[in-house]
This record gives sequence, structure tokens and C-alpha cells, in this order.
Amino acid sequence: MLPLGNNSAPDPDVHPLKTSYAKYIKHFIYEWEQDLAAGRNTAKWQREAKQATGERMSGAYDEWKEKEREEHWGQKYDPEHFKGFKQ
Repeated sequence: MLPLGNNSAPDPDVHPLKTSYAKYIKHFIYEWEQDLAAGRNTAKWQREAKQATGERMSGAYDEWKEKEREEHWGQKYDPEHFKGFKQ
């Protein structure tokens, strides 16, 4: 969680790594570098992620999800069980 600030505009003359946000910025940069090293966030990865999102939305993985649900939870999804619950 980021530190509470005074909601004032940032001072453009102060380097971000010389502020109270430095540890958060450094952590984000570290994670970003790790993602890049693992092949994530590249143009190819983003294209594949976008394609997979479309496939999930079209139901391409529904059968797999149902099989995994039973394997991991030990039971199939029963919509009757949730009747009467408000969403």
C-alpha cells in the first residue's frame, strides 16, 4: 500500500526515487524486470494474452474449467444449489 500523501501536486524538481514512494517504485521496477525476463509483457505475450481472453469469452475453455472444477473441488457445479442466493 502506498503511503498517505498530502494530495498536493508532485514537485517536478524532485526525483521520484528521492520521495517516500521510492521503495514502491523500486519494487514495481523489479517485478517488471522479472516479468520481462520471463517473457511476459512483450509484444508477443500481449498478443497471445489478448487472443486467450477472446477465447475464454467465447467459451473455448468451458469444458476444461468444468473438468478442473470437479477434480479440484470434488464435485460438479450444481446451479440448483445456488437458487435463492441473491447476486
